Amino acid sequence: MPFFATTDDPREHIRRWIPKRPYATNNLSEGIWHQNKRFALEARYLQPNADFIWYLPFDCDHDGTYSAAQDGLLPLPNVVVLNDNNGRGHIGYLLETPIWQADAARIRPLQYLAKIQIGLTRRLDADPAFAGLMTKNPFHPVWRTTFLHGYLYELSELDEHLHSANCIKPRSIEQSGLGRNCLLFDEVRHLAYRKVRDFKLNGEPKSIFDAWTFQQTTILNAQFSVPLHESAHSDVSGHLFR
Repeated sequence: MPFFATTDDPREHIRRWIPKRPYATNNLSEGIWHQNKRFALEARYLQPNADFIWYLPFDCDHDGTYSAAQDGLLPLPNVVVLNDNNGRGHIGYLLETPIWQADAARIRPLQYLAKIQIGLTRRLDADPAFAGLMTKNPFHPVWRTTFLHGYLYELSELDEHLHSANCIKPRSIEQSGLGRNCLLFDEVRHLAYRKVRDFKLNGEPKSIFDAWTFQQTTILNAQFSVPLHESAHSDVSGHLFR
């Protein structure tokens, strides 16, 4: 557990980093839509991360959600958002250095983040299939939210509390949201590296290559039992087609 040298209000940090037009909804079964940030902050569920990953949410589908971090000998989370009807909910960690997931040229930080997510998921006994695209809105009155502190974690600080065995990639690619994202990127990247030269030699425009990479991503994504949302498709064409 860190020494809390900051008095920053985590609520202000969250409001500042929510995307300008995040996905939001009051009922996940009815679908999600891009909404103005002001309206999204009034919805039950919203998208915390877009181009940057600054918030690590975990879905603890068990009665011990509030004490999961303590039970797992982990740092104190910044936010706990509970469903009062069953005591289950989301645990959230705020990051000091956001990770830019739209940067196809720097996959290593995202891979490191995926490793941390796998380890924390195991130690929190959280849902391994939770991709984190949509989270319970901590500002909505239907949830019981506790803002615990405003300390911002570096990934290395969270990593210090994990053992290497915690972070081993699960056998199933279904097991980790960020892990699936990395896998999807790697698979499409290898396909695209082999194909981009043919497109250039044939004089095809970048728009055709974009459409091809998107099609390949869609095909691979469909192989997951719970596909990643379209917004999570990795875009490698901009990096390769120069």
